[in-house]
Amino acid sequence: ISKLPLDPWGRDYLYLVPGINNPEGFDIWTNGKDGLPGGTGVNRGCGNWDDLKCGLKKQNSPFKIVFLLLIIGFGVGIPPYIFGVYLAYKKVNSIKKSLFGYHLGVFCYLIVAVLLAAIVPSTL
Repeated sequence: ISKLPLDPWGRDYLYLVPGINNPEGFDIWTNGKDGLPGGTGVNRGCGNWDDLKCGLKKQNSPFKIVFLLLIIGFGVGIPPYIFGVYLAYKKVNSIKKSLFGYHLGVFCYLIVAVLLAAIVPSTL
């Protein structure tokens, strides 16, 4: 490897060849946010051996989360919308006229409400 990327805190990773923990290969680690060995939370270092495994999980992108919330909003909003279309159709006997009305507003409101219910508390 000609160049290693920086750790999440903008410092070089530390490495040792041959490794103490991986004598057949190499040790690579970072000391965490504070740059000191040991620590807990974000200050805990992590490396490529069992005692110091990073345990980082892949994070979902914001796009995936918003997409999921939109799908949930549609799932919540579609049944009342379809019921509203049905009631309007019974009243005016025209599918074109029955697609629009208060039930479309309720549908849009439910989609936005689900998005806001999930996004707003995370920003507070």
